[in-house]
Amino acid sequence: MNAEHKDNSHESGQGRKEQYKYIPSVVVVSGLPATGKSTVGKFLEKISNFEFLDVDIIREEIDDTRKADPSIRWLPPDQELGIMIRSYTLMCQRAEALVTAGTPVVITGTFSRSQFKEPLKNLKDSLEKKGLPMQVFRLTATIED
Repeated sequence: MNAEHKDNSHESGQGRKEQYKYIPSVVVVSGLPATGKSTVGKFLEKISNFEFLDVDIIREEIDDTRKADPSIRWLPPDQELGIMIRSYTLMCQRAEALVTAGTPVVITGTFSRSQFKEPLKNLKDSLEKKGLPMQVFRLTATIED
């Protein structure tokens, strides 16, 4: 991913200061829960022209059951899996649309199951055909005393 450092940062349309301008590309940040994926994604969005897409935010958008009744914490496993697969698929589709239109994107999720990795593989294949770069980073965290 090539970055151009700007000497004088300016406010973007979303009220963030862009210090770095990246070429159209996809950065994938994966890892277990609580490793800082969203923190990294939000930081990149804040200091650059990256758009941030998070699978948990997309899940909240499409989960009509929990929207209708916020007290529901757990869904039947097959229903939960279906929502998560749709969330990963939608996130990767949105990322492809954005990067194809010229916007660099950072996406975050665990990608812990093969069904969650499949949309990412499809995204990678599609981007390769278009000559657009994608880089995957896996975050880990150590247990502190």
